[in-house]
Amino acid sequence: MKFLQDKLMFYSLATLTVSACQVNDKHSEEDISIKPNIVYIYADDMGIGDISALNPISQKIKTPAMDQLVNEGLCFSDAHSSSGVSTPARYSLLTGRYSWRTSKKRGVLGGLSYPMLAEGRKTVASLLQENGYETAMIGKWHLGAQWGVKDQFEKDVADRNMKLGDRFNIEEIDFSKEVKGGPEEHGFDYAYWHVGSLDMPPYCFIEDKIVSDQEFEYFEGVETMFARKGLKSKSFDFQQVMPDLTKRASNYISEKAKTGKPFFLYLPLTAPHTPYVPTDDKIGRTEAGIYGDFVLDVDEVVDRVLAVLKEQGIDENTMIVLSSDNGAQKHRGKNKPNIIELHGHYTNAGLYGEKRDVYEGGHRVPYVVRWPKMIKEPRVYEHMIGQMDLMATCAEMLNVDLTDDMGEDSFSYWNVLKDSAFTQPVRDNLINHSAKGQFALRQGNWKYIDGQGSGGWTSNDTPDQQLYNLHEDLYEQEELSEKYPDRMNSMKQELEKIKSAKGSRLM
Repeated sequence: MKFLQDKLMFYSLATLTVSACQVNDKHSEEDISIKPNIVYIYADDMGIGDISALNPISQKIKTPAMDQLVNEGLCFSDAHSSSGVSTPARYSLLTGRYSWRTSKKRGVLGGLSYPMLAEGRKTVASLLQENGYETAMIGKWHLGAQWGVKDQFEKDVADRNMKLGDRFNIEEIDFSKEVKGGPEEHGFDYAYWHVGSLDMPPYCFIEDKIVSDQEFEYFEGVETMFARKGLKSKSFDFQQVMPDLTKRASNYISEKAKTGKPFFLYLPLTAPHTPYVPTDDKIGRTEAGIYGDFVLDVDEVVDRVLAVLKEQGIDENTMIVLSSDNGAQKHRGKNKPNIIELHGHYTNAGLYGEKRDVYEGGHRVPYVVRWPKMIKEPRVYEHMIGQMDLMATCAEMLNVDLTDDMGEDSFSYWNVLKDSAFTQPVRDNLINHSAKGQFALRQGNWKYIDGQGSGGWTSNDTPDQQLYNLHEDLYEQEELSEKYPDRMNSMKQELEKIKSAKGSRLM
């Protein structure tokens, strides 16, 4: 860790490939009159250090396609998911709202969980759909589903009056019936989706609200794959999920390119989350073990997306966003061995903590935007943004006003995209949340943690309230609450104010 602190200037790409490219390319209204296609590639549990261009100290994995996005696009070096775990991060990305404003205060949903998105809640997809976009979601949903119920259980399920936090019983589900509460009811014209993570049963894909393969078998689970036991469609092949998603995304882009209409493709991948199942041609190709090999399946998605955009002649006016739902998971359980860094690969680029934590390693994520028509030269934006900011950004791009019940915690970074000379902060504060429901507040370089420890799996000995200066101490090694009690108290008050408000944007 000391070596990294001494040597690793975070996102040292800024000095390697970008610093010489600070150009003054303000764009006219004519330049942006054509709505861009948007492809949002959302990796699962991928750390900043898994992209080789963003981790020059420990390049155990070579990712040429993701490096191309970095070398041709805009890197946000202080970008964050709203949480250290999957479900809340995905909720915030799609709605522009912190997930803890719902009744879901901690943890994630499972494959049998009731839907998290309330009926009528606006999403990025529905905003774009209402403004002329074709929309699609291909991949991991992880926001719950309202499964169809066998006739004999309908009254029992109705009597339970299910809500967020409740789960269906597997014996109640009729897999031949429509699955409701998913992407199609929240702004997506087309959806092909797995309801949870790739290690969560039932293992099946849903298309047009119908389970695509309704012949199930019982999967016993594989400890070495880190996959849970449960029902699995007979055709479901863990190792072929990523190639399948890649092919479907490629086909969707090709089809929509022929229509001439703008499209939004939300592509939440199942990798490199467990189970680690790289395709055969990737095995052994990295120096980071089977996890590193699985990252190459993510890189292949990016490579194919770039290729098909170019083949179809729509590369220039397509905005690709690459990010991850949270930081990488380094351990397989609290106090269990670190199976990734055994290979000397720093998946979170040396940041303290990991998935689930409120420390930076839990939620500071890669965030790269490539849009040749708008972003003419590579550059780095150093101020903080959150993934929930996509909603307000799209709204400003489309010249649409958000109502008070849309994107309540979303702030637009549109000015950063369209003007390379824009270097001002786009938000004054940012809240991060851990798997156990612990809060952290960012204000500029200062970070306040309302609680002891990580709120996740990283164990340490800290005071009940913590304060860090990330400008001086990005790796969160020097706790400053005793040294700056007034700042700590003022940030605690600000945190409570934001939590009690209807939305950060509305304060």
